[in-house]
Amino acid sequence: MRLPIKLIKTSVLTKFHVTKFCANSPFPIIEEQTSKAFNDAMSTIKIGNTFKSTKQNRHNRSDKLLCNYINESSVILDIGASTGITSLDVISTLNNLFAKYYITDYNIKVYYNKDKYYYYLFDINYKCILIFNKTCVIYPNEFRLLKWFFKNKIQSFIEKNDLKEALLIDPKVIDVVKSNSKIEVESFSVFDKWEKQKPNIVKVANLLNLAYFTNTEIVNAIKNIKVLMVDNGYLLIVENRDQEQGALFIKSKDQFLLVDKIGPDIDIMNLVLNN
Repeated sequence: MRLPIKLIKTSVLTKFHVTKFCANSPFPIIEEQTSKAFNDAMSTIKIGNTFKSTKQNRHNRSDKLLCNYINESSVILDIGASTGITSLDVISTLNNLFAKYYITDYNIKVYYNKDKYYYYLFDINYKCILIFNKTCVIYPNEFRLLKWFFKNKIQSFIEKNDLKEALLIDPKVIDVVKSNSKIEVESFSVFDKWEKQKPNIVKVANLLNLAYFTNTEIVNAIKNIKVLMVDNGYLLIVENRDQEQGALFIKSKDQFLLVDKIGPDIDIMNLVLNN
């Protein structure tokens, strides 16, 4: 179990090297802030089993490989792109040389409200994931007593439908989307039916992880990707462990064939090739 309560990181705590038990302030998520402040805040957000931390140039070598297969007619679907900041890496490299770029993540927004003492953050299914103020952050789902203590307040916000909305999209990405009609941000799960234009390029980074999903779930996701993309399209799967691992596949009829890879084999290589 992770610490259910952490202090907000400050310059004083940093000076005395006690930040191991601290978290970045989540306030930039609900307040207009710079891209850096926003991404620092995102590292505090935990949805399900996953912290939403990400950063630019995280998939640098894999992205360069993928860009070799993209042209002006390419329709790109980036699945599980979190804040979209790594999508922006690809978009910047391509210099607008694509037909459409869909930046997608299942959790592209949160809901929130506050009482006299705390702010309460909810995921898209209205589950309270974080409680915070200027001093500390509280993860109510990490400790049963905390969940019980805040239960009535959490329930009152839901029952009154008294929640505001905040996007979990990097401010830089929002600016780019506003200025370029070829780029869209969508809420999408890798297990869902894709309702828009079929992509010929699909990128999935740090999502199909055996720490998050069972083998069966990952196989179902792979099968869904096959259905949603065109034949002879390319699938890039990226994993960031101690080093970047990437694998580029081509969809040939009803299977994926390995085209090239970066670093050691991705953990789910056999699941992709054999399903």
